[in-house]
Amino acid sequence: LNFIHNSRLSGRLTIFARNTFGEIFLDNGTFVFATVSRQGAHQFLTDLICRDARFKCDKQGIAEVVEEARQQGVPVGKVLVARGVITDPELMSYLRRHAQDAFNAILDVTDGTFFLAEDHLPLNLQDISFRVPLMQVLMEGLRLLDEKQLAQTEFQDEEVVLVRLITNEDALEAINMTKEELDFFSIVDGRKTLRELIKAMEGVLTPIETKRICYSLSKIGLLQRKRRT
Repeated sequence: LNFIHNSRLSGRLTIFARNTFGEIFLDNGTFVFATVSRQGAHQFLTDLICRDARFKCDKQGIAEVVEEARQQGVPVGKVLVARGVITDPELMSYLRRHAQDAFNAILDVTDGTFFLAEDHLPLNLQDISFRVPLMQVLMEGLRLLDEKQLAQTEFQDEEVVLVRLITNEDALEAINMTKEELDFFSIVDGRKTLRELIKAMEGVLTPIETKRICYSLSKIGLLQRKRRT
């Protein structure tokens, strides 16, 4: 990635690993987009938009949007803009978040193979208007990677029970948590072990990501560990 940045290269960096397939799209040494497919965790653009309650997010509502996009041969985001669900600048913001999340997941890969190919942007990405300095994306990803590695050490024992130290809803509103952090925090009840909480978040977060959230929330004084009695 440093080589790509310094050489101002364009193309597609593809990563193959045992449980991960990722692609990073680059333009003149800048970051355009990233996609990732991982075993045990899936996230789509519509997941981010649904978390903000922007449109009807039941299976039927999502299926209708996906089918309309397929029939028109356009990305799902463009359909949501055409329907007035989100604006074009909002779509770019969601795509940017989605791309960073995918990039962060790719950084988790510790072994496998990769190759860089000179390639044009796929048609479904050519409308992306943003270009982000590659080092900015990399630094954000590495910060989260460091947290995950620390969390792996801090939360090796998955039989500990997690306890919420703040239950007052007004106090929680003053804390800027992500949707994933709020979802996790909501199922912490002082009885479930970390192993059970990881299981409950399966399909949404990988075990490493769940532990990273535990680490982050513990560091700011929202969670405490105790032994199961």
